[in-house]
Amino acid sequence: MNVEKKMFYKEWENLETVFEELEKCDICYVVLRNYEQLPELATIEGHGDIDILTSDKDDIIKALGAKKVHDKKYRVQYQIAVGNILVYMDIRYVGDNYYDREWELQILNNRVKNLKGIYIPNDTDYAYSLLYHSLIHKPYISDDYRTKMKVHFGENNLLKKLNEFMSEKQYKFVEPIDLSVYYNYNIIAKKTTIKRRIYLLKCEIDYMCDRIKKIFYKGR
Repeated sequence: MNVEKKMFYKEWENLETVFEELEKCDICYVVLRNYEQLPELATIEGHGDIDILTSDKDDIIKALGAKKVHDKKYRVQYQIAVGNILVYMDIRYVGDNYYDREWELQILNNRVKNLKGIYIPNDTDYAYSLLYHSLIHKPYISDDYRTKMKVHFGENNLLKKLNEFMSEKQYKFVEPIDLSVYYNYNIIAKKTTIKRRIYLLKCEIDYMCDRIKKIFYKGR
């Protein structure tokens, strides 16, 4: 997508300079997942946003000159100008109930820097946060996440393994403040709000329509 430069007061040559700026500003962050091809590629097939967790999202917004994409207060999708394209980021923050607050703090405290200079979760936090994301934030586990789950946990008893981890660490299953995040309350036998139930029903319908379209076009 071409960038209207007048929309942004900061522009970045590439993603490498973006992550360099975060470190220069001493911002505590991690890229939660799908970071394997960063900073070379701005988007990952099937996962268009860069998923970031931080201690203070306002610091990242200010440092990068990020613009909010949606007018809903609870939405945390932002965009930045990188070269001649727009790069999208979901900026999660401590206390947003994306994960249990104590877990979010631990993910940031235990972060490690990979060989490309990007902060990511340590091996344990990465594996279990991805398992949580796959089971709780998604109506179904995608094929690429299923492959990753198999590497870390095998193919069976995924929910049991997540429950054991959550119990051991005394982390809670929490309902995200961001209503656009799917919350699979059925899998953990919890109740949720009517507003979220309506949104989740829409997600289910959109997912089924997408599946039908793929089957239809595949058969042509």
